[in-house]
Amino acid sequence: MEEFGRAIVAAGHEVLLVCRGVDEESCEIPVKIASPTDEASADFWRRLHVDLAVCFTNINAPDIHRSLRKAGVFVVSRADSDGQLGFRVFPGAAFLRLVHPAGGPIDALKRIRHFANCWLFHHREFDRRTIQSIEESDAVVIETALARDNLARFLRRYRREDLTSRISIVPHPVADCFLDTPTTPDPGPCILCIGRWTDDQKNAPLMLATLQKILTGNPEVKILAAGAGAGEAFRAISGSPRVGVVGFLPNQKIPALIDRCRFIMSSSRWEGHPISGLEALCRGRTVVGTPLPGFIDMVGQGKFGCIAGKHTSAALSQAAFREIESWDNKLRNPEAIASHWRPLVNHAAVVGKILATRACS
Repeated sequence: MEEFGRAIVAAGHEVLLVCRGVDEESCEIPVKIASPTDEASADFWRRLHVDLAVCFTNINAPDIHRSLRKAGVFVVSRADSDGQLGFRVFPGAAFLRLVHPAGGPIDALKRIRHFANCWLFHHREFDRRTIQSIEESDAVVIETALARDNLARFLRRYRREDLTSRISIVPHPVADCFLDTPTTPDPGPCILCIGRWTDDQKNAPLMLATLQKILTGNPEVKILAAGAGAGEAFRAISGSPRVGVVGFLPNQKIPALIDRCRFIMSSSRWEGHPISGLEALCRGRTVVGTPLPGFIDMVGQGKFGCIAGKHTSAALSQAAFREIESWDNKLRNPEAIASHWRPLVNHAAVVGKILATRACS
C-alpha cells in the first residue's frame, strides 16, 4: 500500500490510507484508523474531504461503497479476483476453495455439507452482496481479461449486463525491487516454488508430489522452495543435494532468488492475479501453474510459460518438463520477457489506469 500511495502522490494527488488497523511500526503514507461504523458513515468520509476512493474490498462491501457515494466520493472497487463468483455460476471454483483442501474423510464430509448448503440455500445471499457492491461502485477494476469475462458471466446470470460497462482491466502492481535492476541470463534448469505453504490455497501436498516426479524424471533439475512453512511442507525432499529450502523471505531478497531459477511454479487451488508470477515475469522468468484464470491469462497462450491441464502432479510435472524444454531450446529470452511486463505492472502505470476510470465514467 505504501508504494501504491507514493505512486498516487507522484501523479499529483494527496493520499490517505484508511484501514482498521496497522501491523507495522510506521507507514510512509498518511494513515487513518477507522472502525466498521466509521466506514459505513457518509459523515466520516465527508470529514476526510475525499474525492476518490480505491476500495480493496474484493467486491464485497456494499455498505462502505454506499456511504462513500453518499459523501460524493467517486468509488473504484479493486478486486484481486479471478472473477469466478457465484456458487451456481462457477461451482468448480467454489469446490476448489471449500472442499478440495479437506484433510481426511470426516473433514471432507463437513466441507461437502457446507458446500451443498451454500449451493442450495445461501448462494443468493452471497451473490446479492457482490451485485450491490458493483451497483454502489462507479468503477470496478479487475486484473485480467479472463477475470473480466468471468465477472461478466456472473452478471449475465442475474441479467445485470448493464453493470458490465463499469468493469476495467488493470493489472496488479509489482514492487520496485523487482523492476529496478537488469535481468540476468538463463541460470540453467532450476525451478522456484514460493508461497505460504501453511495455507490451503497453495496446495503444498500437490507441490510436493509434483516435485518428487520432476526430481525423478529429470536428473539435471534443481529445486528452490521458499516461504512460510516450506521446511515442513518439503521435508520429504529436503535431503536431496538438488533441493534448497528456505523459509519466509522479505520482499527485497526475493528478486535474487528468482534470478537463480528459470521459472516459478505454482500448485494453487485458487488465485486472483498471482503476484509471484508477475514478479517472476518482471525478472525475465516464466510461469508454470495450475489451470486457474490468473495463470492462463498470464502465460499468453504459451509465450510466457506453461499451464497444467489439471490439478494433478502428473499434469503439473509435465507442464514443468515442457517449460524446461522451451528454455533448453532457447525459446525464452529473459530481457524480452521483462521488457514486455515491466511497463504494464509498475506502480505508476497501474495507478494511472485506476485514476483514469474517473475520466472514462
